[in-house]
Amino acid sequence: KLADGMAVHFLIGWLFVSNGLVYLIYVFFSGHWREVFPSCKTFRHLIPTILHDMGFRPVAPPQGKFNAAQQLSYTSAIALGLIGVASGFAIYKPVQLPWLVACFTGYGGARLAHFATMILLCGFIGMHLVQVLRAGWNGFRAMIAGYEVQDDHKN
Repeated sequence: KLADGMAVHFLIGWLFVSNGLVYLIYVFFSGHWREVFPSCKTFRHLIPTILHDMGFRPVAPPQGKFNAAQQLSYTSAIALGLIGVASGFAIYKPVQLPWLVACFTGYGGARLAHFATMILLCGFIGMHLVQVLRAGWNGFRAMIAGYEVQDDHKN
């Protein structure tokens, strides 16, 4: 069953790569990168944002579409995805891509980087789901619909 497992792994890997490419193309050509990527203000507002999210600070620091923690986590997820894909190629084709294997200090380093990035990405997804649940159903609907759904039937 090892061959079946590898086939599923590569299928999911190529879906991951193609989805990531579409996302990166969208982010750069739409100008969305200005909202997602951190700026100098991001690092100043990070600790106050985290303290506010944890309930230790009553007032949220100023933010745009995304707060400081979101900007850093989304940018980190992009970086982790790139490292995961690069390390996956280094593991898959070490003889054909020796320069890529060398970037990870060898085959063992590429394996470690690949597994570590996948674990961190799973942690990102888990934390993202917790934050979505914490934000409420309307926030989840807004993520799916692409805009905030207003309920006109409330009294």
